[in-house]
Amino acid sequence: FMVSRRTCVAVGEVFIWCCSWRVVDCMVLAAAADPLSRFGVYAAVTLTSLVFYGKSRAAKLLRKMGFAQRSVNFGVAVALMAGSWGMIDAVVAKIAHEDRIRMMLWHMVFVALGLLVCAFNQGFQAERFLDQLVEELTRQL
Repeated sequence: FMVSRRTCVAVGEVFIWCCSWRVVDCMVLAAAADPLSRFGVYAAVTLTSLVFYGKSRAAKLLRKMGFAQRSVNFGVAVALMAGSWGMIDAVVAKIAHEDRIRMMLWHMVFVALGLLVCAFNQGFQAERFLDQLVEELTRQL
């Protein structure tokens, strides 16, 4: 049984993304217990990442730093995605009164809404959107 190099790289990337994302989650959970407080901390994480991502002096300086810049860009991407997801999760937790089953159902509602928005953006060609999504997620396997 041989695993291709591309598959190993893809699994490694998923592992790095998930673990990095979870670091942000653990920091937020250590800082805030209730959903509204978590929302605020996740919003701060997201806004901070947007400042670094944007056209600030710090961003311009970091663009000149090669590998260090790529590392910071990765950190910014992780913070942006973890912060965005965390805000959604905090809203869901508040709406569902932190009941895990209700949270799962509310997340499913948000997935359906997201799919509708993306389908609308793609001219209601849902199969085209799903093809692009799956292709992007599996392009390295």
